[in-house]
Amino acid sequence: MITGASGGLGSVMAQRFARGGDTVFVGYRHGREKAEALVESIAGEGLDARPLHLELASSESVATALAQAAADAGPVDVLINNAAYRPIGPFVDIPDSEWEEVLSINVLGAVRCCRAVLPAMAERGFGRIINISGLDALHGGFERSHVTVSKTAIMGLSRAVALEFGHLGVTANTVVPGSFRVWRDPKLYPYWEKLRNYLVSHTPVGRQGEPDELAELCWYLASPAAAFVTAQDIHINGGLFPLLANPFLGPDE
Repeated sequence: MITGASGGLGSVMAQRFARGGDTVFVGYRHGREKAEALVESIAGEGLDARPLHLELASSESVATALAQAAADAGPVDVLINNAAYRPIGPFVDIPDSEWEEVLSINVLGAVRCCRAVLPAMAERGFGRIINISGLDALHGGFERSHVTVSKTAIMGLSRAVALEFGHLGVTANTVVPGSFRVWRDPKLYPYWEKLRNYLVSHTPVGRQGEPDELAELCWYLASPAAAFVTAQDIHINGGLFPLLANPFLGPDE
């Protein structure tokens, strides 16, 4: 089960898990057409993916959708909380209603999904929770204070789940991506090209990440091989955190 799976990074995760033999539920909120197109593409490879509408701000919607998914394909083994709402605005101008919406989707949405799948995971003695955070949680996000708070809270959620369910065969980790090569909505990222160039120039490996690289990390964390990896914040950012590009190296060195 992958929330926000109709977007750039989520869609590549969905493809990776389907190609690994899993039945993948492609969670979406507004992106129905994208989700259905992704499912059709995956099905074209002879693999199993299914769209699943989720209103993460609604406990009832999440519980109903995940119960239906379990009825259709069996209990969820892997949950990737990837969806996020990222509006922009100066700190003092953000109304309470927008704070509540961001936290309800980004944090409580992940909590609701975890709550829906954890009992069956614990009963079977196997489960993987992967929460997707971001560098906003570490560096802060300009005019995204509510997003920054939500992405920091996700790390705490992973630790809480790991502590309570680790002895039952369930792991919970946070993946913290840096800058990846995906399309950005210019309405949400009006200064994206300038920011992208800045990030690349400060990344020690000198490039953005490829979505496949993130998907492979999630695939590993979901595997039996990662049974001893839990409660971790796992960074995949080309060295942008905790390093900066070496200022003494020129472009030809």
